[in-house]
Amino acid sequence: MKAMMKFGLALAVIVLISGRSVTHAQGTDLPTLLFYNAATGEALDGNIFDDGFTAAHRYPPGSFATGWTHIAADGFGGQIFYNSATGEAADGDFNTADHSFTTRHYYPPGSFGAGWTHVIGDLGTLLFYNSQLGSALQGYLDPGGGGWVTSHFYRPGSFATGWTHVVTDCTGNLFFHGGNLLFYNSSNGAAADGYINNLGVFQTNNSYPPGSFATGWTHIAADGGTFETPASLMFYNAANGQAADGFISGRFQTVHDYPPGSFSTGWTHLAGVSGGLPYYNSSDGSGADGAIDPDAGFITVHTYAPGTFDLGWTHLANMGCY
Repeated sequence: MKAMMKFGLALAVIVLISGRSVTHAQGTDLPTLLFYNAATGEALDGNIFDDGFTAAHRYPPGSFATGWTHIAADGFGGQIFYNSATGEAADGDFNTADHSFTTRHYYPPGSFGAGWTHVIGDLGTLLFYNSQLGSALQGYLDPGGGGWVTSHFYRPGSFATGWTHVVTDCTGNLFFHGGNLLFYNSSNGAAADGYINNLGVFQTNNSYPPGSFATGWTHIAADGGTFETPASLMFYNAANGQAADGFISGRFQTVHDYPPGSFSTGWTHLAGVSGGLPYYNSSDGSGADGAIDPDAGFITVHTYAPGTFDLGWTHLANMGCY
């Protein structure tokens, strides 16, 4: 197991497990992953195919504004870029002509308010959360092209403070409600989960007291699942290579535990796409990708040696997990 899981980077939308293959048809799909450098405004997008990651478009320095602190996909093809220091933002999508990214709207400083610590997208909704205040802002990108629409504001204290990670499990359903959102505190192992209900308001389902989850997870991402496998959440500790996976069904259930050293240490980014989990190390440009099998656990599909990817990307963002 350990030899299998000592991997490099990942950008995976191809899953090869137990003889199954789930891929994107090369050249026909919109990019599913975006690398971005907040210092230079440079970016790179692409997909994972049978033979590994294939870059689709490279955007030279200055193509994107610098300083974006958060990038989130709304699950319906739109992406939002946000600067927590200024409250500035922009949104866009991949156009239908050459599938390159096109900015649709720009929102000047102060438009969103500064200080949001997390931005999460799920099934058409975007949630901005402030871990110091416990406040949140909820809205969506108008499908008619009108830009951002605020649908709900949650006053300070509406959410618990101190959450270090907020992630969707990508299980939303248009007929019922959005995907489960997991809130986690890496210092004490506390957590909570809930979803945006069919009335458009966040609803807490479960609260997990301190110690319910291991402390110290540095990254959490959803693999999105496939038609044959359920969506799972992967927890990873970059300091010791420990990991765990599980899913929310009623309550969170841990399925696999991976002891320290099971995964390579030092991954700086972990993203989740439909059916895959990409890992990237911004210090040496290495990477790996794979997926979670319900029985076998995490299976590595591709590894990428140091230097395969550019160094210094500050963000690795999925372009939607549905």
